[in-house]
Amino acid sequence: MSTPLSIVGNIPSSIHQEGFRGVTRDRRLMHQPVGLLEIIHKSLAIQSHQELFRWMHGGVQELVPHDVLIAAWGDFVSGQILLDVVSPLPNLRTTEVSTELVLPFLADTFESWEETGCVPISFAVREGVFRFDGAGAATNPAANSLARMRWAIVHGIKDKRGDLECLYVFLKDAPVLEPFEVNWVKLLLPFVDVAFRRVSHLPMQRLASMPSTGTMPENQEVAETQATGRLQKLEDLSSREQEIMHWVSLGKTNPEIGHILCISPITVRNHLYRIFRKLDAMNRAQAVFQLRQRGLADEGN
Repeated sequence: MSTPLSIVGNIPSSIHQEGFRGVTRDRRLMHQPVGLLEIIHKSLAIQSHQELFRWMHGGVQELVPHDVLIAAWGDFVSGQILLDVVSPLPNLRTTEVSTELVLPFLADTFESWEETGCVPISFAVREGVFRFDGAGAATNPAANSLARMRWAIVHGIKDKRGDLECLYVFLKDAPVLEPFEVNWVKLLLPFVDVAFRRVSHLPMQRLASMPSTGTMPENQEVAETQATGRLQKLEDLSSREQEIMHWVSLGKTNPEIGHILCISPITVRNHLYRIFRKLDAMNRAQAVFQLRQRGLADEGN
């Protein structure tokens, strides 16, 4: 099990000692349910990125002050994720923040969120956590802007039907966090999730999410070589990995597989990460498909 990212499951005592600055605003809204209902109602009418931006930096911003919201969805085990970034700061747009820049942070944060029972978590953002090693790293505008963030509130939603996860990371350039903000994230996240789902993909996201066409190579010799390579990769799976894929092919979730094999769901996820790499698969469905083609996985019910 990996070490959590300086996770603070509950609010640090240092924040409690400073008091609930802004709690008056929080209580005022709690006694005015019409204001909260208006925020919720507006989330159901969003149809564009501009409307999403205005909503996030209207009522949501009042309840959960933040400088950046990173929405990530996909398969965090294989690293195949897509991003949406909402921020009023320059250089922090969906089209300007590369997956490579935030993926290490998001992968570790997702694991910590799972380890704490999939409840909202808050933590101080470590210095240097947003790394960019490509050309022009020292002057990467998005990396420089994210480097100023000090606190994060994280919560997510698991899609039990689609086998994907959605993670939402609220980042703020502030030395402390108000205790009530975590509770507001827990309450508002279903509506934040709905709002994002009402906005269509950007062109770059459509291309990234397009499934493989599965077209046959022009040269039959190349096709046979690729088939041999895939077979070799299947044979490279360890007995434990084959055992895990057996249960994956039957539709078992990571917690269910962990219970069956007496290992943690995190260990199952780590095995799947290695399996996907060996098979060049992006997700469970592709891995199972490859195994079934070779008669190495059950068809399920």
